Amino acid sequence: MRFTTALLTGMTLGQSASGCASTDGWNLPEPSAKVKTMAFWATWYNLPVVEQVADGFPLLSMLGRSLGVRLSKRDWCSAAMEGSVAVRGADGTTTTYNYEGSADVRQVDCTEYFKHEVGKTRFRKARGEFGDGVGDYILVPFRSIAVDPDVIQTGSVVFVPQARGLQITLPDGTQTRHDGYFFAADVGGLIKDNHIDVYLGPSQENPFAWVTSNPRTGFEGWIVEQSQISAELKRLHSQISSRTD
Repeated sequence: MRFTTALLTGMTLGQSASGCASTDGWNLPEPSAKVKTMAFWATWYNLPVVEQVADGFPLLSMLGRSLGVRLSKRDWCSAAMEGSVAVRGADGTTTTYNYEGSADVRQVDCTEYFKHEVGKTRFRKARGEFGDGVGDYILVPFRSIAVDPDVIQTGSVVFVPQARGLQITLPDGTQTRHDGYFFAADVGGLIKDNHIDVYLGPSQENPFAWVTSNPRTGFEGWIVEQSQISAELKRLHSQISSRTD
């Protein structure tokens, strides 16, 4: 499967630190002011890319209707835990499904894989190529984070100095340098207080050394409010991109 980069780089960006217009979508200027400095700790989540199986467990909607997709038990449970899944069909095309809600009755017993109850998860077809966040936001690999909305409002921009300049590989294989900005596009039942969850999209590798999944290992980040940067990241998380399979 091949993912597009239009969603990741199709931004009309402002000026880079050198005064030149950015061309790759990952060269936003450093913050001109810190609105709020916070100590964070981080985990990561991703988009499982899986195959259908004829005798697997169906993805069901909140109404209990089958979405026409069956997954192995492990893949079903991973999809429920991560909140989204990209499923490759027999014809080679892929469709992304997203968490819709939690039903009253458990469909799949996932306790052999996860200690948290995820077997009641119900799904819907996603709007975004890489899945959906909270509200109208879609998810963008290496940009989106899940937050505790009582601590960080969704729609906020977080700058992590340690991320700036780090080389990352986008879903289509393109390599670029991260500019340090993340966007609060998602929430999660396990995300509390100063814990943030960084979305990696289909990548299975965490490129961020500061994402340790250890609450005792923290790092500094800034909440920033610069109208142009906020507007660009909000637009990126509202942009529906077509998928190339």
